[in-house]
Amino acid sequence: MEGSSKWLTRYQQFLLKNSSQISSIESSLRSLSFILPGRFKDVEVASESLYSVLQILGLYHDSIIAKATKRLAAIDPSFRASCHNRYTEYQVQHNRLYRYVALAIQLTRYTEMLWEMVARKRGGERGRWATVLSIESVKALLRLVLLFRTKRPLASPPIAEREVDPSNLEELDLEQNKLPSSKDTWKMPRMGQGISMALPVGPPNIDAFLSEKVLTAEDVKSPVELLHKLESVRGTVAEVVYILRPLIYALLAYRYRHKPRNWTPWLTGIAMEYFSRRELAKSYKEDIAGGFRGLTKLEADELQKRGMALWWWSLRGAMYNNLTGPAIRRMLEKTAWIPGIGIFGSVLEDYLYLVDNYHFSCSSL
Repeated sequence: MEGSSKWLTRYQQFLLKNSSQISSIESSLRSLSFILPGRFKDVEVASESLYSVLQILGLYHDSIIAKATKRLAAIDPSFRASCHNRYTEYQVQHNRLYRYVALAIQLTRYTEMLWEMVARKRGGERGRWATVLSIESVKALLRLVLLFRTKRPLASPPIAEREVDPSNLEELDLEQNKLPSSKDTWKMPRMGQGISMALPVGPPNIDAFLSEKVLTAEDVKSPVELLHKLESVRGTVAEVVYILRPLIYALLAYRYRHKPRNWTPWLTGIAMEYFSRRELAKSYKEDIAGGFRGLTKLEADELQKRGMALWWWSLRGAMYNNLTGPAIRRMLEKTAWIPGIGIFGSVLEDYLYLVDNYHFSCSSL
């Protein structure tokens, strides 16, 4: 046990000292895993396996970086955690069920397309669809558990994300205690959050220095208060519809799998998405003091994320098969001769191979 602990400590130190290079390598290999299946059909499972391993390893790396980031934030307040990370870290640390379910969701998300590829190779289209429906059912069940456990809208993703540029961590010498002394730090009595009172080193920029010390309303709130509880039935129904939408869409896509140009799955899916957004917005307006002006930054960010994710509908079902797919390919044919754009088009065409053949290639939830 001591030996393994020693090796883990050394690995953590190595990761933090070389985090920028490791992050670049991870990013490059992930990008490569999207291109290879379109170029070499026989390596799609291997490339997706690499992607899944990198994503899972990234979860461990993120936990190490998160600990270092807290020390970095104590030195430089500009590195304070985002509202999303504060909320998810609180739930993970204080709610055991949330921790296990959130981790299960992320592991499923990171491996879902790999399972779909393996199922297609072993069981053909029938096996692929059975796997897709099983995975969507599991994800929906897990998200419903989170919803009824927290009684709050889902945070996406349900665990903390990597937010700090890894190059900043390399400047942090973890072997020495560089944290501000207690006399340079003021701790808020209620929240226990420390604020560095040390003066900046080097040429002073008073505006920047003061802005880093200023606390917003979000900073003094308890992490669990960063998402309001769903007080009304309307808000709960909206979130349940949002969670079930991927499963319903997959069921309809399976039913109409021999009619890929049929609009029923696409229209049903986007209608559920619209209904969920509209009803959740109404619940915010009615249940939160001040309506939309009373939303926390995390709630506003989550609404924006869901809005941005709507563009994935251009790569799904009948919309893709009837309109966007043919339009993209016509554009690629016309611009293939243009230097630079032709290379980009080649990469895009390689990714379209995944969109053409795999359900989870354009999954947003």
